Amino acid sequence: MAQGRGVAGGCYLKLNLSWRQKKRELRRMVDACDATVDIQAPDE
Repeated sequence: MAQGRGVAGGCYLKLNLSWRQKKRELRRMVDACDATVDIQAPDE
């Protein structure tokens, strides 16, 4: 099973998720931390 990548403050991002799932999880984390994020799609 893939391990999560440490982001900040003990938070981890699961890298085996699809791009859409990653965006959803990042937005949840940002909402919980009262922060902001700028999400840009990867080059495809």
